[in-house]
Amino acid sequence: MNGLKAFHVQDEWGEGHAVVVYHTSNAAARRIGCSEMDEPWERVSCRRAPEFDQYAPGPVPGEAYMRAGWWQMCGYSTCCTPVYPDEPEAPYFLNPARPEAVFCSAEHAALAPAAIQSGTGL
Repeated sequence: MNGLKAFHVQDEWGEGHAVVVYHTSNAAARRIGCSEMDEPWERVSCRRAPEFDQYAPGPVPGEAYMRAGWWQMCGYSTCCTPVYPDEPEAPYFLNPARPEAVFCSAEHAALAPAAIQSGTGL
């Protein structure tokens, strides 16, 4: 074990702008999260996210985010479609070549090799 712990750093509005940061302390993780989100210290919160510890030092796989209930933007570079984990009528798609991403369609996932359909919500 490398001693790194997962921290969930989120903007004060809680509107989905969040990152998982790996570090040994809350304060250091918060500082890194502030930088990644371009937010000042006082506008973010930081809490432990032990459900992501196993992926240290990162990145967290897209499917792990979905299983934890996080929504994401489609991983296709020009797509702005949000992908939600709890919508059975709108499945999400994975691509092993881009494990950190989820995709809104098979077409977008297929832009990298070996795309597979994962699930229809968790």
